[in-house]
Amino acid sequence: LVDAPAGAWPKSLGQIAGIVAEPDGRHAWVFHRGKRIWDGDSFDPATNVVKDLDSPIAEHTIARIELATGKIVKSFGANEHYMPHAITLGPNGDVWVTDCGLHQVIRYNATDGARVAEFGNKLTPGQGSDGFCKPTQVTVAEDNSFWVSDGYCNERIARFDSSGTYVGEFTGPKGHENEKENENENENVFREENEKKPRENIGDVFFVRLVSIFLRARSCARGGTVEACGDFGGDERTKS
Repeated sequence: LVDAPAGAWPKSLGQIAGIVAEPDGRHAWVFHRGKRIWDGDSFDPATNVVKDLDSPIAEHTIARIELATGKIVKSFGANEHYMPHAITLGPNGDVWVTDCGLHQVIRYNATDGARVAEFGNKLTPGQGSDGFCKPTQVTVAEDNSFWVSDGYCNERIARFDSSGTYVGEFTGPKGHENEKENENENENVFREENEKKPRENIGDVFFVRLVSIFLRARSCARGGTVEACGDFGGDERTKS
């Protein structure tokens, strides 16, 4: 908290999983783990299931913080999360989070903390159109279509339309065989290049690519050409 007085960081926050600032720079949203710590014993390595299935985090895990003072002005999410990982804001201000313990992506109304939608199967690892396995991040386009980086187990980025319907994915080495997003030349080049990269860097590579795709989709939503947009363009696009 750059603007807050020394020592103003809320002491009620636990291990910080993710943070995102609001566009006006006055507030930030934090996704934290309360009293829970993620360590080498948190998940069953054979199943990727979180070991503490009977105990969701008791504290509010989502907090809106006033950056000038460090004061928590809103919080919610108590007894709902198991292993928070990332947080982002949708175009209308909704709060989106990924929870590796739940194996889900959850969308909240920022005003009252109510769940708007959830994607994936609670506490159950999945793949393809059937869910996620420890999803790490979500990016939301202006039409509320979204991409999920599902990298810990599945090594992929999955794409969903604005209704939450799975429409495809692209994968890294040893990922899924379903590569609908890899049918054009650019995606194939991306996959081939990343098969040569060190394994420990694949998560970072996916995140960079995820941001690139989001920026491309946002540009297309604002009137990109057919040549530039490809699958993102839609019928309303016109050739330049």
